[in-house]
Amino acid sequence: MADAPQSDLYRRAEKELRNVKSIEELYKLDESSSVTRVIGCGHDDNLSALLAEDGAAILRNFVQRSIDQLAICALALRPLNVLPTDDALSRLRTVSCKDTHTDACGLPAIRPQVQKKLSKCMEEIKSSSKILADSPVTVQTNFSSELASYPSDDRISCSQSKKRKRPESFPLSRLRYLNLGEWNYNWGDRRYEKVPHAIALADRFVEVARRAHELAKEQTGEAASRPVNFDMAICNLYHLQRPSDRLGGHRDDVEEDLSLPLVTISLGAPGVFLLGGESRQDAPTAILLRAGDCMVMSGRSRKYFHGVPTVLSLDGNSACQMNGNPGDKVCCVFPELDDGGCLAKGFTGDKSTIPSLDEMEFAQAFL
Repeated sequence: MADAPQSDLYRRAEKELRNVKSIEELYKLDESSSVTRVIGCGHDDNLSALLAEDGAAILRNFVQRSIDQLAICALALRPLNVLPTDDALSRLRTVSCKDTHTDACGLPAIRPQVQKKLSKCMEEIKSSSKILADSPVTVQTNFSSELASYPSDDRISCSQSKKRKRPESFPLSRLRYLNLGEWNYNWGDRRYEKVPHAIALADRFVEVARRAHELAKEQTGEAASRPVNFDMAICNLYHLQRPSDRLGGHRDDVEEDLSLPLVTISLGAPGVFLLGGESRQDAPTAILLRAGDCMVMSGRSRKYFHGVPTVLSLDGNSACQMNGNPGDKVCCVFPELDDGGCLAKGFTGDKSTIPSLDEMEFAQAFL
């Protein structure tokens, strides 16, 4: 008699988590749920330590300063060259400056009733902001399987990807992900392509990833090694009101060197990172990630299934709740900026490597 097929535990947990829309709902998962391993809801037990044994490290509050989070987002969006017009920024400012208050973290915040108006205004701006096909990055939209957005005279042969499309432009509201750096990951063919004349990954991103890896080693006990030459990043964008914008369970196993770590930084609304095992039959662990949290996968966990099945509603109390001890080691990404986003007095470095206040204001509304 043939053996009965094993249950796909990862898929079961993934399907259940897609119906979880808030941190409160995540807290309420009980023993009857298919998601029995949850980290970040006050009952972690020894799960974090067990994950560390597999090479997976959770760095809470890694990017703690809100201004650093905004600057990272702004720097990632910069290659798209979609900073809106002065009129669009004025519209955002008109909405966001109304009825503000100070949140639990002591930072300016927008009341929920104003947030809806700001989100609507931002969606209108995204719909009118166009990304040109010759932007120096590769992106994907939710109406095109793949958009090769590097210069047409140097683009990779269309014969290498049957699904490749090349519209002249598309609205920012359709953006699903963008690649930063010298490589494009072709999701359809599951392979990396060298992008001619692409902009190299920003030094700040390389420094942040290296810092995260070094801190992760302290948790996992990974042996000392040379700094990793991070040369690309994939920015996945998750729309709260668009459930299709989620990352299904997968393994990153087509890179040339699988001994190198994966570094993930969460920005914006909280979400659930679902970490499985080498098989979909292994019971996965749901990890709550808030803005500024970082996940590093190395060692055995480097080949584990992982994804983002749900993004949770953003509310003032949950969003500002500290994830670890205030004394935890954190990463100051832009030490040249004060908490308000202004350059420190006497700064003499290259200002072009630091996002402007307009770029960060747009990034704040974008998130």
